[in-house]
Amino acid sequence: MNNIKAVIHYEWTGTKKAASVFWIILGSTVLLSIISAYSFTDGEVYMGGTSIALFAYLTITGFIAVKDSMSYCIQRGATRNQFLAGIGLSFLVTSIIMAVIHTILVELAILVTKDFLNLKTVHFFRLSDLLSTSPSFLSATVVDMLLSFFCLATAFLIGAIFFRFGKTIGLSFLAFSGLILMNASIQTKIGSFLFGDSSNAILMDFVILFFLGVICFFITWLIIRKTSIHPSIQ
Repeated sequence: MNNIKAVIHYEWTGTKKAASVFWIILGSTVLLSIISAYSFTDGEVYMGGTSIALFAYLTITGFIAVKDSMSYCIQRGATRNQFLAGIGLSFLVTSIIMAVIHTILVELAILVTKDFLNLKTVHFFRLSDLLSTSPSFLSATVVDMLLSFFCLATAFLIGAIFFRFGKTIGLSFLAFSGLILMNASIQTKIGSFLFGDSSNAILMDFVILFFLGVICFFITWLIIRKTSIHPSIQ
């Protein structure tokens, strides 16, 4: 248990500074966008970049987690199972915290633009808007949390594949995944996911993505449970 706590502490210590810089940059960007919209824009303005930035950051975080953390934690006495348990809990906590901060940021931005500056032409889009035109704080946070964990877990799996099998297998896996996503039936499912009529059905799709992340995390355990603590050079 102490080793699991140590893994969580190491992972959080390593990402805390990067996360702080991320939120400072994203918050500043949102502020500059609001100022620009207030000063120079007469037409409709749609801002959806905060969600994209959040999920991109978490994807990068998940991808580098194996390379940055596993060797150090195992050399300090943690087993691979303890490392994975610590990383899994760290990902879950990180998903919740990042989702809450993102929801607060967007809600503040909406409050400033709509109530203080009376900018009715500025619209913030987030994935929870697929559920409702005015999602509650809780629903927005839950959706962001589910997607955040999915991004972390899937990127963690990809990072583990690169770590154990090298760039050749890793890039081949990404190419194969891209071909699957180009399949017509898969694209149809993605379209129905994004533009479904029922908010409950869309929410269930987000929950399914969360459990797909759990499955990816289990597959990662199968990959690294006996792998070397040194990355493949292939």
